[in-house]
Amino acid sequence: MYADKTTDSNAANYWMKQTERRVKQLAYNEKYNITPTQITSTARAILGQTTLTDSKARLHKAYIEKEGVDLAADPVIKYMDKKQLQKANNDTRKSMEKAVKGA
Repeated sequence: MYADKTTDSNAANYWMKQTERRVKQLAYNEKYNITPTQITSTARAILGQTTLTDSKARLHKAYIEKEGVDLAADPVIKYMDKKQLQKANNDTRKSMEKAVKGA
C-alpha cells in the first residue's frame, strides 16, 4: 500500500486479498495432501551449502606460474629464426596497440 493516508477501503481491500490468498493456499494444500511443516535445518547445515564456504575452501589452492617460457601456445614459433620472431613480435605489438586505440 503506497498512500499518504490509510483509508478504511484500503485496509479492507488488503485484508480481503490476504484472506483470498490464504483460502486458495489451503484449498491447494488439501487437494494435493500437503501438510505445511516448519523448516528444521540448522544454521550450520544451511551455511555449509553456500558458495562462500566453497570459495573459502579453495583459497589455499593458489595458482603457481611455471618458470621459463612456454611456447606450446604457438608451435610454429620453434621453427622461426630471429628475424621472423622479431617480425611476429612487432606485428603482435601493433595489433595490440590498434586494439587499445579502438577500445
